[in-house]
Amino acid sequence: MRKFLALFLVLFFLSYSLAISQTLPTKTFTLQDAASSGNGADAAVAGYSIAALSILGTAGSDRVVTFSASADATNFATISCRNLSSNAVSTTVTTSGTTLVQFSCPVAGMKKLRAALSGGSAGTVTVVAVVLPEVSYNYSSPLEGHYITTQSESGLPNEVSLGDLTTGLLLNTVSASVSTPSAYVGTSCTNQFPRSLNASGAATCATVSLTADVVNTLPSSKGGTDNASYAVGDLLYASGTTALSKLADVAAGSYLRSGGAVTAPAWSTATLPNTATTGDLLYASASNVYSNLADVAAGSYLRSGGSSTAPVWSTSTLPNTATTGDLLYASASNVYSNLADVTAGSFLRSGGASTAPAWSTVTFPNSATAGDVLYASASNVYSTRIAPRPAISSTRLLPMSTAILPMQQLHKYLLLVVLVWLQPGVVAQRSAVPSIFRLSSICQQVQRLMIAQRRAACSSILVAPVEPILFSQQEIWSCNRVPVALTVIFFLLLVLQL
Repeated sequence: MRKFLALFLVLFFLSYSLAISQTLPTKTFTLQDAASSGNGADAAVAGYSIAALSILGTAGSDRVVTFSASADATNFATISCRNLSSNAVSTTVTTSGTTLVQFSCPVAGMKKLRAALSGGSAGTVTVVAVVLPEVSYNYSSPLEGHYITTQSESGLPNEVSLGDLTTGLLLNTVSASVSTPSAYVGTSCTNQFPRSLNASGAATCATVSLTADVVNTLPSSKGGTDNASYAVGDLLYASGTTALSKLADVAAGSYLRSGGAVTAPAWSTATLPNTATTGDLLYASASNVYSNLADVAAGSYLRSGGSSTAPVWSTSTLPNTATTGDLLYASASNVYSNLADVTAGSFLRSGGASTAPAWSTVTFPNSATAGDVLYASASNVYSTRIAPRPAISSTRLLPMSTAILPMQQLHKYLLLVVLVWLQPGVVAQRSAVPSIFRLSSICQQVQRLMIAQRRAACSSILVAPVEPILFSQQEIWSCNRVPVALTVIFFLLLVLQL
């Protein structure tokens, strides 16, 4: 408003006719006097157009001042006032301690002006209003001119207000000697950058030229590589957090290997083959040289070729599956197969030369005690029979002559037999058994020493030094060559001993 008044004062001194009639004097009103709340006093502003408010608080003041006016001196409504320092328009202001703030409030057509206090928690506020009377103007030529103002003003028909434009650069467009200001809306380039702008703000778009627009080597921190030249095969790697370096190429077949955390990568010393066929295996064919070992027939296994010698596939093959208990055997030349397990107790028996082995049909017991004897307890089933093993005493060994027993000494030896009958455990040496007691003269040349047992259904003969042999009484006494007389004498002597 002050700029507007100053403009018209200049025009006045340029001999434009200006008639000003002032009807009321300037007045000062105290709307709030060191108050903390309430409506305070009202200023009578009828016939006035502008009220300048000065607002001052005490230390720590944080009260809210609300601007309002009434056209009928009774009903008040908020009005917008302009901050003379920031040029901001608002209906309220919050005091900040002892900082003085000043506002310009339009009151034309109003009868009362009020600055009410509310809110806050500390301090008091004083509000003073200075009101200016209405001024009437009689224009001639100036009213027909063109004006550019910072804010819109009533009464100027040919006004361009910059306050009506959006925030931004001001673009002045001239057409037929007439200037039209407008806000510059900017320009854009798709996938390029504006190289220059013309007078109207239009851009000349261009791409970045790495030869014309970039000087020296572009550093990695700016998206470059730090390197101006390369050799064929070089690789770039991060040699630091903000630097790139070149890794030179090496012999064919080397592979890129990690150097470890925070360490540069490196080419391997060992080389790998460039091709491979399905089933190939890698092996060291020389120092730091890996080669392919071609696959062979199914079932072959990898075998060592010896120290410092390449491994090889076996000529013989193994089966691919197995069941618990299976045994490997050569079923053909260089071919191993599985021999399935069978019933417990069977033993592995040879099938003969160039014939596969087989499990026996006959089964054997799984355990034995010293002195046990095997016998067929069922078809294809061997079991053990427990044989008595009397303790051997040197005082009970009976040395006997191997000569033919004379008849006149028969009763002595029969008595000996009876003693053996009554005392099991007597052991006779095989070489000392007289001919008459050898079963060779009684039962088909079988050399045995008979030791009768008092147990039913069996007799046992111990043949020195350790082998027990079992005979049933039927086997011993069924020999048809035993003389009846000898049998009678035997029992007579037995009765006499008892």
